[in-house]
Amino acid sequence: MMTGFREIELGAAGQSYLHKSLQHGKHLAKNVLRDVQFAHGRVTTYLPENVTDESAKEFELGGKLPPIGERHDFDRAGRKWTMEAKPNTDSWLVKDILEFTAENRSGICIFEDLQFSPSSPWLFSSKAKDLKWVSCEGQLFYLIPASERDEKVIKKTIRAAHASWYFLCVMASLPTLPEKQWLVDRSISPAHLKSIAQAAERIVMSAYDGEGYVEWKRS
Repeated sequence: MMTGFREIELGAAGQSYLHKSLQHGKHLAKNVLRDVQFAHGRVTTYLPENVTDESAKEFELGGKLPPIGERHDFDRAGRKWTMEAKPNTDSWLVKDILEFTAENRSGICIFEDLQFSPSSPWLFSSKAKDLKWVSCEGQLFYLIPASERDEKVIKKTIRAAHASWYFLCVMASLPTLPEKQWLVDRSISPAHLKSIAQAAERIVMSAYDGEGYVEWKRS
């Protein structure tokens, strides 16, 4: 994992935060709220060692990670712009996903996207290359199967699913899921979303103004 960071137990405060955050979601989030008992697991986060346990429970506040300086880019007109680059713990989440899928060869990670729809043009452009996505009743989801071991692809998927106000990743192990057919059809059924939620082993949501994550693990 990342040097100078530590895992922090969040207890009941973490459970409450997840429950509150899931209420902003749609299909997958509603299934998680209905079918997952957070008391049957532990809630943690991964932050720098100098962040106190009390500060880690201030879920809405960023500034817990070291600054990484400015970011420079150009707009479509060729004008240069500068902004403060926001630090994050995506590298930790990539390792967490790889750990889970290595331990669960029938494992799958699914991400709920609240920003875009399955008809968004960018999904059919080169920018979405390598992303594995499906739809359910007009909503977009990304998948990372256990066979995916490319860290760059996993990080790209995390970024694609990450809205400024919402991020949800559910990791589950279900040996009978027809994930290959989902990707052929670009479709997943409501029943399969429910099955994934019921089998959830890990649930990850964004926190700290998008800089970090809160994770529930089944005991």
